[in-house]
Amino acid sequence: MSRIYVVTDTTTNWKTLVEADSQHQATAAVIAGRYVAKAASSTEVADLMDGGTVFLRPAKKATQPDLPEIEQASLAPVAATEQAGAPA
Repeated sequence: MSRIYVVTDTTTNWKTLVEADSQHQATAAVIAGRYVAKAASSTEVADLMDGGTVFLRPAKKATQPDLPEIEQASLAPVAATEQAGAPA
């Protein structure tokens, strides 16, 4: 279901209204013409880091494996046994 998002450039405070299905899609629509992402070569990494370019790493979110409840329940005693130091 699409809705209207306001996408703000945090550097210039420029705001754009975008109709999209998600925040990610709205942001992608705004930056698509401005930025291009590709895998960096080792030479590009060395040159850019030597020049003081900031290295960004997205925050990792803790996720739960997509297991049915019965499988999660059957794994719980094994994890508790391993934590207690008993042989698996």
